[in-house]
Amino acid sequence: FRSRLSIRKEHAVTDSPPASPKPIVLIHGLWLTPLSWEYWVERFEARGHQVLAPAWPGIDRPIEEQRRNTKPIEHLGITEVVNHYDAIIRGLDEPPIIIGHSAGGQLAVWARRRPCSLSTTNSFRMGWHSTRTTGCG
Repeated sequence: FRSRLSIRKEHAVTDSPPASPKPIVLIHGLWLTPLSWEYWVERFEARGHQVLAPAWPGIDRPIEEQRRNTKPIEHLGITEVVNHYDAIIRGLDEPPIIIGHSAGGQLAVWARRRPCSLSTTNSFRMGWHSTRTTGCG
């Protein structure tokens, strides 16, 4: 089992740039900010990808300010968050790869169901889910 796992890991993680880098949209989880992606942004950009790691609506302020004033997110729901990311995705020139962590992973799945993403990977529910769709309708 260990040898198969290490072989898969070697193939999954690479330092070579893709032939045609796609844009990547990173969606953070609940109680996080885009800072949770900072090293991944650097990694993917170094490989030629355009990387976006936007905050959820209302969570685009410094942590201290968010703690002092929660009013901007008091009525924030899943629909508003998915619509926020959908608008970002549709604003890109080509369908992106969408990666989400935790609750952001579930948001990535919902965003993927809208006809505008290249592929989706998420780590929701303690496992990885990957799917592929194409087209921007």
